[in-house]
Amino acid sequence: LCQLASFQASGTCFKDMATTLRMTCLWAVVLVAALAVASTPQSNVSAERILVIFEDQGILDAHSLLLSAIQEGGHSIVAAPSDDSSIRLEEYGEYLYDTVLLLVPTAEEIGNGAITSKTLAQFVDQGGNVMLFAGPQ
Repeated sequence: LCQLASFQASGTCFKDMATTLRMTCLWAVVLVAALAVASTPQSNVSAERILVIFEDQGILDAHSLLLSAIQEGGHSIVAAPSDDSSIRLEEYGEYLYDTVLLLVPTAEEIGNGAITSKTLAQFVDQGGNVMLFAGPQ
């Protein structure tokens, strides 16, 4: 689609408008998906248990509209900071959540290493959902 580019003007570097457009499109898709989940009649869908892992309170606050729409759809949300070592996806062989939202654009590890790409892949293989929100770095 769009290529990332930058150009030099008067000694100041500006990001290409394509990046902004792509981020706007991404947010539109996420918002439409959240609204679709929130507007689905409860008789036709079971409530999902959603784990939201966030890097800092600012990131959690920035996604409050999305999270509110999901909760209004009847789903339960558990939010945990990415450095919380007590985070776990399963207990006694059963997954505690149906979906994991990762709001960790720069975190290098989650749950002090308790949640890895391998544990997330196993979670998905067993029918879980993972949504990752990443940053430009």
